Amino acid sequence: MACFYLIKTVSVVPCTLEFIDGNAINMIRDYTETDLPDNAGAMLMIEVDGQREGLEVAAEKVITAATNSGLLDLRLAKTEAEVAALWKTRKALSPALRKVAPKKINEDVVVPVTEMSALITGLDELSTKYQLPIVNFGHAGNGNIHVNLLLDPDDPEQSHKAHACLDEIFSLVLMLNGTL
Repeated sequence: MACFYLIKTVSVVPCTLEFIDGNAINMIRDYTETDLPDNAGAMLMIEVDGQREGLEVAAEKVITAATNSGLLDLRLAKTEAEVAALWKTRKALSPALRKVAPKKINEDVVVPVTEMSALITGLDELSTKYQLPIVNFGHAGNGNIHVNLLLDPDDPEQSHKAHACLDEIFSLVLMLNGTL
């Protein structure tokens, strides 16, 4: 004879985790209607889906999980217009980058999600070291980050810096057990 026990737990798996770094937030301010905090170092858009009756519980669980000492602001998009404004902000990044730096260098890298903080910190350090703006955004759920070096490739000095910076970016990603 066997005994069976049914254990009910409520877990939430977001359907979307979109990451935007502080440089992207600062750049996108002119291209969006979304009110983004002035001193935000990053933004994470977390979307949950499911049955209408369970969405409030799912949202509360995500809010609890996301609340920490580094959190500046947490907003729950409750209307279709609020959701659309957030997605418009995220989708405005690529066109805004093309306006700011039409010949930017874009690389997609992937690191384990546990290494994303180290990646972004390292990219900020490389941006300072090479005096090149680096704007990052991507899919936090799978560690896929779009790394954008903003430069004028027609300027030989900037082009040289960018290629040296790229070498270090690739080394950083590999050191973090990521892929290019």
